[in-house]
Amino acid sequence: MSGSRDRRWRKGNLSVEDTQAFSGVFRPPYGLDSARDRRIAALLAFSVWIGSSMFVYPRSTVICEASLASRIVILQGLVVAIDICILICAHQCIEGIRVASVSSISGTSAVFGAMCFAYAPLVLTFSLIFQLVPGINVLAHIDLQFAKALAWAVSLVFIILLVIGCSIYQKRVMTCFIATSSVYVLTSISSALTNREEWAVTDCIKAISAMMALIYAFANDSRSRKVPPGKIQQPHQVPSLVFYTTLLLLACVTVFKIFPDNTNFSVVQEHPIDALIYAADEAHEAWALQAKQSQSLQAAAFNYQKRYNRLPPPNFHVWYNFAVARDTDVLDDFDTIERDLAPFRALSPVELRRRIKEAVDDRYNEVGLIKIRNGKAQVDTRFEGHAWMMDVMVLMMEYFMSSLPDMDIPFNINDESRVVVPFEEMQHVLTSQPRVQAANVARNWSTNTGALLDEPLSGERESLFENWSFRNNFQKYSTVACPPASASRQTSSWFPSRLCLWCSQPHTVSHFVEDWKLAGNPCHQPDLATLHGFYQGPGAYKITKKLLPVFSASKPQGYSDILYPSIWQWDEGQRVKYAPNQNYPSPDYTNKSNTLFWRGSTAEGFTDFGEWRTFARQRLVYMNTNSTQSLPVYLPQSKGSNEYTFKPLSKEQLLSHPLLKITGLTMDTRFTNYEKAWADVMYESKVFGTVESTDFQANWQHKYLMSMDEGSASKTFIPLVQSNSLPFRASIFREWFDDRIVAWKHFVPIDLRFHGLWSTLAYFAGGFGAIRSDEGLDAGEFIAQSGRLWGSRSLRRDDMEIYFFRLLLEWGRLLDDQRDEVGYQL
Repeated sequence: MSGSRDRRWRKGNLSVEDTQAFSGVFRPPYGLDSARDRRIAALLAFSVWIGSSMFVYPRSTVICEASLASRIVILQGLVVAIDICILICAHQCIEGIRVASVSSISGTSAVFGAMCFAYAPLVLTFSLIFQLVPGINVLAHIDLQFAKALAWAVSLVFIILLVIGCSIYQKRVMTCFIATSSVYVLTSISSALTNREEWAVTDCIKAISAMMALIYAFANDSRSRKVPPGKIQQPHQVPSLVFYTTLLLLACVTVFKIFPDNTNFSVVQEHPIDALIYAADEAHEAWALQAKQSQSLQAAAFNYQKRYNRLPPPNFHVWYNFAVARDTDVLDDFDTIERDLAPFRALSPVELRRRIKEAVDDRYNEVGLIKIRNGKAQVDTRFEGHAWMMDVMVLMMEYFMSSLPDMDIPFNINDESRVVVPFEEMQHVLTSQPRVQAANVARNWSTNTGALLDEPLSGERESLFENWSFRNNFQKYSTVACPPASASRQTSSWFPSRLCLWCSQPHTVSHFVEDWKLAGNPCHQPDLATLHGFYQGPGAYKITKKLLPVFSASKPQGYSDILYPSIWQWDEGQRVKYAPNQNYPSPDYTNKSNTLFWRGSTAEGFTDFGEWRTFARQRLVYMNTNSTQSLPVYLPQSKGSNEYTFKPLSKEQLLSHPLLKITGLTMDTRFTNYEKAWADVMYESKVFGTVESTDFQANWQHKYLMSMDEGSASKTFIPLVQSNSLPFRASIFREWFDDRIVAWKHFVPIDLRFHGLWSTLAYFAGGFGAIRSDEGLDAGEFIAQSGRLWGSRSLRRDDMEIYFFRLLLEWGRLLDDQRDEVGYQL
């Protein structure tokens, strides 16, 4: 016992006995006396913090940081505690295990060490739970001012404890300083490395100063050691070369992170959007040419047979005359219909009609029915609140209903899509033996088309639809249509705070969307699970994995709903339209305000426990209300330069940038009201605020208009295209017209992560690109005018009726018992 006392260091007027007496109440940790102990502690700190930094520092462009502010402040307030406790637990365990039998290690000290050892993993576990389980994300609802006060209080308490411990063991001050400095170095660097984005300057300063203090502390600790009484002085064991080499490498990483402009981003001679616009222009010209190459009925029938390897359906001549009379620019390309109906061709007409009955007979399924009998429509009256929707569909068929055969149309009364078939089953369906058109073709419809349509199904049946509303459906449903080896099938979860750049690489170039169709494919984008309200919390999501025919207005990729023109786009009483007036005129493009404008509600998905943090609409508005978050922006090296590179800028820095300030560029994206928010309304309104609703026609005052999804596709996209403003589109949904409009020709595609939004906006606002049209228009005006002209020719109400007529003729043939014998032939 006395030997143990003798080994204690003396401090001024404090005797060895006083020190031992105090240690029974509170014993601060031993210092890291050997290089081995220091390396073990540093390794432990580094390993633990690599994991914890992923949750304690969620600084990502794909999440609303403002909503996380209270949680981040609290967790960062615990950082000091974690820093100290990691070193305490490491050394206490080392010392406790090594000299557990020595009486100088009191039971209180051992318990304290064990508590410290358990404390850090406990905090990290709760951080992980708060991050990944929105249902218990309580800290997200704590008031920000209270959170700051609590964080300062926690930090102050631990600083006081550290000061007390150091004042008692003055000779250990440098060792304690070594411990905290080491952890600050490791935590700062590991945090930056795991965030996959630019490092804050404050982190750099903290890490560099901590490293300098660390080296100084090592030197002082080495010089200040005293030889215990009765011991022979031994050379001080300095940290190994490996340890110092590690610190040096970390210092290099720190310096590397401070200067991202010179190390991370290359300089290119051409802006990527220039090439994208050129490619889109050529793609549209090629598509439009083949979409209307038929100049006669005979040519249209021939092109149909050549394209789809079968004769046109009966009454094709009626459809052709109907389309020509409405002066359409699309006569030959209806590949969307072909893709939607292809799986159902593998089902016999009897089986297909049976599946219609299965879908519509049970009212729980929320699938309405429109019956066509002898050229007249019968509307399902079971859904009182949605009957008007089917009435509008009947009006859309008014001019061609008499040319349709008897059929049943199963109609989705909800916004959300309804049918998703697993990949393996769909492959089997699509590779089934194709049917071959018979040699002798009858011109008219079969007389027994209505068999089974009006007969009730016998026997009790379980519902084929599962109600998965208000829950994340990404893994359970939305990705089952993906190949088994795809990233979304292999990755079962994704951290909401992580920006997945590799997820966007297949469809982007320099974070600009290159392939719009691929951008909506969830198979290579596991992070979409948390980036959209449809995947996170759909409001009316009754879904089936069985191949059932259901007509829907929009669908994400992978779903098997049959697309038809939305009644919200066709009905004069419901649709929003481009209709400038005296109060809200539509100026020329060059006279519009240089503003990205959007107004809307939180209608994307339901949220109750903070899930809204990652919804697309909320993140868009947050980019406007938060002026400090930095994103890489693609800008010229200097005014008039043809060399471009990325520069990390916040919204405030972007709008005040010398190259953009003179343009008056602004962003005005705000919420007018809060829907589907439940308990989160007060928190969302506090973060984002609200503004008064504006007339939809007020949009035309601005150059850049954003189209955002709701629970389904946006109802405003078509009028935005038909205006003379520049439409921006961020969407996971595809609609009936998506084959006939081309990204970068008729609208500007935006990745749902929004990491390229600032760069895209800077390109059009600053006029940095080389694109100039024959009419002298710059790139933004060129796309706006192209969209307006093409939209006024191919997205009209007439075009919707033409598409719907063609769809129902194909649908009627699929239901016909003689589907392989009927057809149109001159």
